[in-house]
Formats: sequence, C-alpha cells, structure tokens
Amino acid sequence: ELNVRLICFLSSLCNYGAGACDSDRRRRRLEDKDSGTVGREDNDHVAEFYRNQAEMAASLGICVDIYAISDQSSSAGLGLDYVKKLVLATNGTLMLYNSTKRPDCTLPQDLYKRLKAAHAFRGLLRVRMSPEFTPGRVFGQLSRDPAYDEIIRVPGCSQEQTIALDFQFTSTWGFGSGQKPVLQMAFEYSRLEPTRAVSSPEQHTNDHDKKTNNIDAIQMEMVCRLRVVTVRVSVARSPAELYRSADKYAIISHLTTQALHLSEAGSDLHDVQDMLRDWLVRLGACCFERGESESGERERAARRVLKDVLPAKKSPRSPSDAKQVGSDGIIECINSKPTLQDIPRLIFALRKSSILRPDGLPIDAQVYLQCLYRTMEPELLVRGIYPTLSAWKDLQNVSANGLLLEKKSVRNDAIYVLDAFSAVIVLYTNEAFNQSIPLPPPHNSPLRKAIKKLKKERNLLSPRVTYARIGSPEAAYFECQLIEEANAAGVGYSEFVAAIAKGVRATMS
Repeated sequence: ELNVRLICFLSSLCNYGAGACDSDRRRRRLEDKDSGTVGREDNDHVAEFYRNQAEMAASLGICVDIYAISDQSSSAGLGLDYVKKLVLATNGTLMLYNSTKRPDCTLPQDLYKRLKAAHAFRGLLRVRMSPEFTPGRVFGQLSRDPAYDEIIRVPGCSQEQTIALDFQFTSTWGFGSGQKPVLQMAFEYSRLEPTRAVSSPEQHTNDHDKKTNNIDAIQMEMVCRLRVVTVRVSVARSPAELYRSADKYAIISHLTTQALHLSEAGSDLHDVQDMLRDWLVRLGACCFERGESESGERERAARRVLKDVLPAKKSPRSPSDAKQVGSDGIIECINSKPTLQDIPRLIFALRKSSILRPDGLPIDAQVYLQCLYRTMEPELLVRGIYPTLSAWKDLQNVSANGLLLEKKSVRNDAIYVLDAFSAVIVLYTNEAFNQSIPLPPPHNSPLRKAIKKLKKERNLLSPRVTYARIGSPEAAYFECQLIEEANAAGVGYSEFVAAIAKGVRATMS
C-alpha cells in the first residue's frame, strides 16, 4: 500500500492538461454576482476532473498539501476553489501567501514545520458506544467508509487537526437506563518513525571529515499504531449540570464547522449568520429562564427557613418579565455561567469574520480561510476569530492582557500587541516615541522574546509579524481587528447585544 505525501506549489491558474482552467470564462463567472457562494459546487469539466482526482488520491492513501503563492495580479485567481478538493478529500494542508519576495513571507518556516511534525497516513477511526445513542453527522476532512458505516476514513492527519461528530438517541427514552453511557474511539494509522542512526563509512575519507562532517543518516520505517480510548460519559440531569460541563472552545469550534458546512453546501451566508444569532437567542432564553427559576427556588427556601422573621415578599419574576430586563442583564445571564463566559462575544466575532462576510475578499483568500478553519484545534480557532490584545508600558513590562477589541482599549500605553493567529501586529503609539522606544524592538528585549516564543509555539504556521506606528498605513489592519466597533463588516458589539436581548424577549413573551 502507498503512504505518500504529495507537496504541490502553485503560483498561477492551471493552464495545461485535463485540469486546465479557462481564465476568461472563470473571470466572468467570478464577476457574476449571481454565481453563488464560494462553497457551491461547479458543474463544469474542470471541477469534475479535480473531484475525481481527489477521490482517487484518497483511495490510494495519498495526502496532498498545496502551497499557493499569489501576487493578486489576475482577477481569475489561482483556482483554489477547484484544487481545494484535493486537500479536503485527502486531509491535507492548504496555505496561501501573497508573495515570496516580501521579507515577512513565512513559506519556508511553514514548510519546515509541516515536514518536521508527525503525520499519520491511512487513518481509520471507529466509534462505538452504548446502545442508547449512535453517531450522526461527521465534520472535518474525512469520510465514512462506503462498506462499514461505523468506520471513518482519515487519509492523512496531523496532531493539530480536529474532527467533530454529532450523536443522536436511538429511542425516545434517551439515557433512561440510569447507568453512565460508554464511548469508545479506536484510531488506527501508519506513520514514519526513526529506528536508529546509520553511519556511512564511505562518506568519511579521513579523521578530519569524521570530526567536521558528522553525516549520520537516520533510518526510518513505516509502523502501524492503534490508539484506543474508552470513557464513561456523565449524563446531565439538569440544565445547571449541562452548563457546568460546557467547553466554550469546543462549542465555538463545532459552530464554526457547521457554519462552514452549510455555506459550502450552498446556504446563503446571511442565512448562516441568522442561524448563529438564533442559536444564541435560544441559549440566552434558556439561561435567563433557568436563572430566574434558581433565584425563585433560593428565595422560597429562605422564606421557609425565616418565615417568622421576614415579611411576605413578592413572588419571583416569571420568564415573561424578561421584557423589563435590559440587554446587559440578559447577556449577563449567559456570562454568569463560568463555562459559557464570552460565548456571546465569540458568536459576534464569528458572524463578523471573513469566512461569513467575504465581501471584497479575493476568492482564493476565502477558500484558504475555509480550509484553515475546518480542522483547527479549538483554542487556536478562537484566537483567529477573536484576536488577543495586550498592552505594554515599555519593552519590558506588560500592563494588561486580554483587552477588548475596541478603540477605548488603545489609550495610554506605549505598545499594543494584537495576536490574530496568522498575523501579529505590534502597534507603536505616540507614547512609545515620546519614550524613544526603538522600532522594531531589539532582539534581546522581553517584548521581542515574547513574540519569538509565540511564533515557535504555533505549530500549524508561522504568524506574520508586522511593526507599525499609529496613524501609518500599516496600522490599518490593526484598526480593522477592533471588531467590537461598528464598521463595514457589520454592527458593533453593543448593537449586537441589543438585538440578541430583543430576540430573547420575543422568544419568552
């Protein structure tokens, strides 16, 4: 059996062979606003060719990585919406760079990281569970086995990639047995592993060569591995237990995956945004209703204990009293649950992100973001959707971390660092120049070391680092990332919260 990783470098629209694209026809299709979203399938022979090649590569165990370089000189693009099928079907990697001539191009570093990282070939994932529930939909760059429904094929896989599964009950009884259900996942895969160092005597001509040219080859062999994980899953018996077990990173990751799945299936992006809003409205209504119920239970318990001391009080508010609660109060009902904190803000950021608001974004960039966000590990995906902002008093001291992405967060400090996963922007304010802080910062400064550490720890790609002075053209990207402000991408966070609160009131009235 083949275990192949194919690396392709693409710098222009394919113009030769069976997969050649007609640039003029493609340009007209892209200019036609009625042609639909990026995710919709094309019916021409080019799309059919790449679809067939992708299926063939996946069946042979070939993993395809594509590194695309675009100078954006042609409106026809590179045709990534065609060739992405090779990446998605084989669970490969798609990377896009504006130019290799720029000094901040990270293609060499990214390629080194991908080749150095462990990679699994011909993965087979089997999910088994108690008879009360069964797997439903599968999200990620994988596919179900045509012969065995419980087997999921993963042609290639790295440690950073994530998949998601839906589960559904097999009967209306749910988990009615009273015992904890069991979930087992078995993942079989092949990978290259070093066995031993092999010295080549013919490569050493004398003692000097042995000392200066220590050329020892590392012998590699393909080994098969099987990982089995079996867990007993706790069942929530109340909404409070369910909220306590929630993971905001997993929630946002799953919602992002479903949003991409819907958009690629042809759903209108506005409809996808509305679905996310409706989901948050239902969550807000459930949290508000549960909060009022718990408040009423505590009040009734206190009255029973102190009935001879306290006078009679008004009965607790009914859910319809949400009409009298302000927008901040309804959102606070969600944020009051420790595991759900920041969910409204992250949903707001997802609806405002480029993957759901691609207006003005080249089609190749849209496809790149779709492929990148499909399998990212949840913590990094949240970083890409809602970047982190920190403030530095000088090159040595951090004054604040986790600032909100709004203009009033950028005030009196000298330097601000915004980490948007694939890009890091270091903004120098006027205060920095009043202190005569050098731009860029020295290599031995704590600020520069923090940025180097961040780049080193990011295994999927090397973020592009930009140093900018406030008011300069380079600072425009920093300002665009202050997404809580109203801009061309949509309303501000305060308006979004007001709309969610209005939806909650309408739901509960």
